[in-house]
Amino acid sequence: MEERTMDTLMRRLERVERDNLRWKVLWSAAAAVLGLVFLLGATKSQKAKVADEIRAGRFIVVDRDGKPRAELSVGPNGKVGLALADQNEKIRAGLGVASDGTPGLALADKNGMRRATLVVRPDGTVRLDLTDKGGTPRAELALSDDGLPHLALLNKDEKSSAWLTVSHQGSPALILRDKDGNTRALQVARKELEQVPKEKLRAEAETDQVNRDVAQTKMQLASVSKKLMEMQEQVNRLQQELSVTQQKLKRERQQEAVRREDADRYRKDAAQVQRRLEELDKTSEERDYFRLVNEALAYTYRKGPGDAERAETAYRNAVQIAQAKNIRDPVVYNAYAVFLQDQKRFEEAEKFYKMALEVNPSYGKALYNLGTLYEVRGDLKEALEKYKAADEAGVKQARENYLHLRSILKQ
Repeated sequence: MEERTMDTLMRRLERVERDNLRWKVLWSAAAAVLGLVFLLGATKSQKAKVADEIRAGRFIVVDRDGKPRAELSVGPNGKVGLALADQNEKIRAGLGVASDGTPGLALADKNGMRRATLVVRPDGTVRLDLTDKGGTPRAELALSDDGLPHLALLNKDEKSSAWLTVSHQGSPALILRDKDGNTRALQVARKELEQVPKEKLRAEAETDQVNRDVAQTKMQLASVSKKLMEMQEQVNRLQQELSVTQQKLKRERQQEAVRREDADRYRKDAAQVQRRLEELDKTSEERDYFRLVNEALAYTYRKGPGDAERAETAYRNAVQIAQAKNIRDPVVYNAYAVFLQDQKRFEEAEKFYKMALEVNPSYGKALYNLGTLYEVRGDLKEALEKYKAADEAGVKQARENYLHLRSILKQ
């Protein structure tokens, strides 16, 4: 049966399912009419037991519960069909003949979905279609009018994926295609293969080769694209590492400049202490104090073997004299703290920086040096405060360190 014929039958019986009560009334009336016809026939001829002929455009058979189970009808376009339903009133089978004489048979599953269709076309072709649960044709078995059979397997897009047939000479042939419909494999008996024009075979082979080359090129392009992405990621990482390295070098240069400035300041401090020692008429203890400070600064900058121990001894003796004689001079505390910081003795250095600031809270050198100590330890907020105070006290380098550190904290 043609698909449209079967669909028409199915829709008719579905309308019957939605209006079962209406059918019961109609069948009651039809039964009364048929009974009247039989009764009239009996009165006219006592010999007639049944009606000789019953004419109707549609017959519907119901079960004991009044459910439609079968329909025999002729459509307005001349199509005649028989539809059979199960106990749930779902169409399960249909047999029909189209107006052009084409017969067909359709079978459905328990959900009423057509799963198989057998039809004989006007050109003599016999065809059996099998569908999946969604109603999509997936297999086709056909026999042409000249007797040649073929089996086609279809994908979900109803495109032929495999084709099996037999020639007039009895040679089998198998064709496999990809999802785009391109032939990927061709198996034909040798006798039939020799009859195929060589140009056609060559063209098909060349087409297959081109398709394979295109697929391989796409794979290569995808691989190259992936490698390019990996290389770009490596470049980005290298750029980030380079940026970090450049920033580190810049900081190291700045710190080296600071150390050179500190050395200049220390030399100036030593010269100032020396001048104070020479100019001022001090007590013996004060003279010893300034001598020790000068000696400690000299050992600090000389950095020879044993100079560090000599410098620390001089610093400690000078600190003891300053504390004993109440010499309020922040220079010695700051210088000793710088010496301790260079030796990574941060806690002791912090102590003497604070002692220098107790003597003079606005002593710029001690404020700046304490800021560098906090920055090295990672106490950035405390370092920022000390840099700001040192900048306000007139230390030039403190301004640059303050701005740089503030930008880092904002990030």
